[in-house]
Amino acid sequence: MDSIDHRIQFIIVKIENSKLDSNTPVLNDTIYDEETRDHLRKVENLSLWKYAKEDLVHSYYETDEYNKLPQTTIKNFINNSTSYEKNITYTINRAIMIMYFRTIKYAILLIVYGFEALRIRQLESYLNQIKENLDILNDAAIKLKDCKALYFDLEELRGLNLCSNAMCYLKSMVFNYVKTFFLSTKENNNYSHDLNEDDNTYTIFKKPILPQYLLDKVLNGFPTPHEENEFQNIPTELCDIEKKFQKIISLINLEYENVFTIDF
Repeated sequence: MDSIDHRIQFIIVKIENSKLDSNTPVLNDTIYDEETRDHLRKVENLSLWKYAKEDLVHSYYETDEYNKLPQTTIKNFINNSTSYEKNITYTINRAIMIMYFRTIKYAILLIVYGFEALRIRQLESYLNQIKENLDILNDAAIKLKDCKALYFDLEELRGLNLCSNAMCYLKSMVFNYVKTFFLSTKENNNYSHDLNEDDNTYTIFKKPILPQYLLDKVLNGFPTPHEENEFQNIPTELCDIEKKFQKIISLINLEYENVFTIDF
């Protein structure tokens, strides 16, 4: 290249000799660019990364057309970015997006169980716990993606103290997150009859927040890699709902202990 133009300069960001195995950390000796190493160092220092690194991602941008393509873990996607014909900055940004999606999924899970508890017993403590832990998730969403979807919903929810009004708003929040983040355009059309906000303060107590098939679609196996990850099957007894509700809260506090912004 020097013989073509001596002014050409190269910056080596990454040298990848072969496919890295699943035990290789994302900060490894194939990365030579210091700025990239700093980004990866910050990713590994996120408390959330320990749990989100095995979440699956499509190697192509997710559209209806690609949803059936094989997936890989986000950790593997970063480590083998060259194999997937992606630059490493792109894969780090996808990792941050996956962690943001995980945060939204935790918000859905928290609301679903809090809603079920409120359907049986309208205790202010349940509503307060939902608000307190949504605040943790909102803080993470802003730091990860500077996204204030949870922020505006939480501000609205804080002004609702009547249980039935709060439950109606919680249901609309879940509907919006499911439709926006976890359903394709075709699925939104197919499932629209179960995602219409037709409840009022008199009928809100009659049925769960989501039908079982949507719980299975959005929450099946979540949150991996925790041993207890069958939350999509909601118990019917209040004591069992409360037990799982508290478990969800403990997982949120565990995973979101240390979340911060990664600037590019």
